[in-house]
Amino acid sequence: MKYSHHNKFFLGKIEGFVDQLFCFLDNVDNRVIARTSVEFLEQVIIALGLVLISIEDRKGLKNSILKGNKQSIDSLLLILQRGSSNSKIAFTRVLQFC
Repeated sequence: MKYSHHNKFFLGKIEGFVDQLFCFLDNVDNRVIARTSVEFLEQVIIALGLVLISIEDRKGLKNSILKGNKQSIDSLLLILQRGSSNSKIAFTRVLQFC
């Protein structure tokens, strides 16, 4: 699937879009690790990886990741442990971006 540069830029510029993606990471219940939860987290991190080009505030993104609560950090670790190759690559892009 190809994603147009324009669409990625548009999504990244929507006020609160990136913050909402981080909220999704915070709201996944990691005590019950269902396949659907992992797939959802994968989609969130892939979406975040796609809109990186439009994020102007790298420090803000870095702070969002670092200030994340334990649940969001657990969600990110879950992607690394059980996620697909694509989600792991997207996760790496996010970390490199910061």
